[in-house]
Amino acid sequence: MSMHEERQKRLARRVLLPWPSWLASLRPALALVDRHWPVHLARLPKAPHAADHPAEYAKRSNPCIPMTNPPVAQIIFRGAPSTGMLEVATGEVCVSQPSNTPRGSKALNPLWIISLFLTVSEVAAGTAATQTQGWLQAVLVLFSVAFPVGVASAFFAILVQRPYVLYAPKDYSKNPSVRDFVTALNTSRNRSVENMEASIRSAMEEVIPKMLDAKIGALSQELIVAEAIESAREDFRHRFVEISYIQMDHNAEPAQIPVSEETIVQDFLNEAWSFAPEWIPPYTYGNKWVLLDQEKGRSYQKMGALWARRNRKGSDDRLLYSIGISAGDTLQAVPLN
Repeated sequence: MSMHEERQKRLARRVLLPWPSWLASLRPALALVDRHWPVHLARLPKAPHAADHPAEYAKRSNPCIPMTNPPVAQIIFRGAPSTGMLEVATGEVCVSQPSNTPRGSKALNPLWIISLFLTVSEVAAGTAATQTQGWLQAVLVLFSVAFPVGVASAFFAILVQRPYVLYAPKDYSKNPSVRDFVTALNTSRNRSVENMEASIRSAMEEVIPKMLDAKIGALSQELIVAEAIESAREDFRHRFVEISYIQMDHNAEPAQIPVSEETIVQDFLNEAWSFAPEWIPPYTYGNKWVLLDQEKGRSYQKMGALWARRNRKGSDDRLLYSIGISAGDTLQAVPLN
């Protein structure tokens, strides 16, 4: 018997396991599970001819690439629900690329978990409803209708309030850190203070000299532009809250967070935390760190997640200026304990 015939014979081998007829209704859900989480039923030995004859093995027109690790059994559904069999295929596994080729790991984000949970729950409830009668069947039918509506409502509420929890950082090719990922989705800024200053400087240097008298020298023009830039910078200072993290990390740069009359406390603290050192856990304001205003002599400790829990709220939705913080303030981030 040739090696090719032996391989075909091995691929044709099947292990048949009986499975009950009611399991047929769960085939779509199980197929979805097997597609994203392959079921490892058995570890099989590697084909001997793949290692003994590598040259001849590679010359075949449609070869099975030898694998470093033993192949894994594969689940196959076949047959009608009443006579169906759970078939486990054994033998070699043909792959399209060598096993030493790096494969990108697919991120399992909450969207997949929500969809899988919803699918399995609906299939299970629907199957149970067909097997019951009376009030129990009515309860299952009501659950099958109300459950997707509740999940959809919660999903869209999360999508509006905290969209970053629905995605994993690995969903993006550059694999950013969790802190950078949350900051990018949660921040309201799309340009830094330095970029805005550079943009205004460029515009002023282009426009102001044209408006000046031609008799004014280059030195005077530079002084006028510098004065305009300083005035703009001072105006910027009154549109931002500056936070210093020097007491947490001596190498930390101060952060300038834009605020307005509509800025709420939770959004402000989320952005302040994004500039904090890595060892500061999220939602620990008031326990691990606090903001101080040395000029006003105030400590803003009663705000954020701690205040929200004490007042039985999901977040601190108070306006920032209502607790005493306004644009132009300079705050110090101080660690506790």
